[in-house]
Amino acid sequence: TNGKAIIWIANNRLAIQDVYKHLIKDHDPKEVLLYYGDTKQEDRDFAKKAFKKGSGSSAKILVGNPAVGGYGLNLTGVNTVIYYVNSFDNEIRQQSEKRAHRIGQTRTVTYVDLIA
Repeated sequence: TNGKAIIWIANNRLAIQDVYKHLIKDHDPKEVLLYYGDTKQEDRDFAKKAFKKGSGSSAKILVGNPAVGGYGLNLTGVNTVIYYVNSFDNEIRQQSEKRAHRIGQTRTVTYVDLIA
């Protein structure tokens, strides 16, 4: 990640778990966090703190579902968002893009849509 934080977004459990399994092959599992329906609340709270700008966390990659965070999720420590499986709901997409664009974000955020 070269010191930069990344979010991988997918809309279903299977895709989220698949991305996570591949990422932990190349990264320390402490650097890769999950944020989706099966994630315990305490782990969600940890991820929220870890991906705020200036948190000092070793976490660099968040893999999750865009609908789980709801509104108001602040992830200003992120500067790359990768859409692995997109939602057909434009409101969910727009909200997921805004998570990295909050007050306090000073870097350019790059959005990537994987198409296969």
